Formats: sequence, structure tokens, C-alpha cells
Amino acid sequence: MAMTRASTMKLVLFVLTAACAAWGSATASLKGRVRDPAGAPIQNAEIRIHWNCARSYGPRTHSRQDIVVKTDGKGRFSVKLDSAFYDVCAHATGFSPTCETIPITERQTTDFSPALRVSPAILRELGDKFFDSIPAVPTEPSQVPNEKVQE
Repeated sequence: MAMTRASTMKLVLFVLTAACAAWGSATASLKGRVRDPAGAPIQNAEIRIHWNCARSYGPRTHSRQDIVVKTDGKGRFSVKLDSAFYDVCAHATGFSPTCETIPITERQTTDFSPALRVSPAILRELGDKFFDSIPAVPTEPSQVPNEKVQE
């Protein structure tokens, strides 16, 4: 069966549309682990990811909404992103936030693993009693029942 010119054009248009859609999908990832100054993981830390600008290659458009993820019980997080520059901030109760502009590269995983500092303002006003009210996260294998600790 011979393809008509119109059928050929539809096929070419379909292939180009599919290729553009695949190119614009999130193919990179950002992962990391948020810790306190002593190296203990911070559970439920908020990671806010804000698109800053496009890379010299990759998608030129972006989501207008920030991406927000929380760390798990071991302080870890992971999120899929498009290739671009992102402002990434880690926030946790009682700690000063930290932010970096991070280049995300297509088909690669980029690490963002900050150690947050105790907030001087909170420490000055509330002292150690504030931090005593935050439940401790087990960090030693002997403190984690029936679970292997993975680094």
C-alpha cells in the first residue's frame, strides 16, 4: 500500500511531536540527605525547588509552581526534574535554611546534601529546651529495631 503525501506528513508530524514530548519530560533527578551539624538525619525537612533559568540546552519552558518534597526518616529525598538551573532550599524546624543554585543535567543524578545549622535566633530565645521537644531519630544500628541501616 503506497503512502499518500498527506499520510507521510501526518506520520512525520506525529514522530516529531512524540520526540519533542519525550525531550521535554523529566529525565534527570536531584537526590540528597539533610543532616544536622552532628551528622544525624533530619526527618521531615522541606526541600523547595524553584526553577531559575534554562540551561544552554534543554527545555526552555518550566512549571510555574515550585516543587516541594519532604525528607524521609533517614533524611533522604529524591525528585525527577528537567534539565535546568534550580534554586534549591532545605528548611527544617529549629534550623537555619540553606539554599543553592544547582545545575541539573539531563540523564544524570545530582546530589544536594546539606548539613543545616541550628538557628541562632531560636537557640538564643528558647535554648536547648526547644530541641529537647523534637523527637530523636535513631542513627545507630542498635537503635533501629529489625532494620538494616543503609548509608
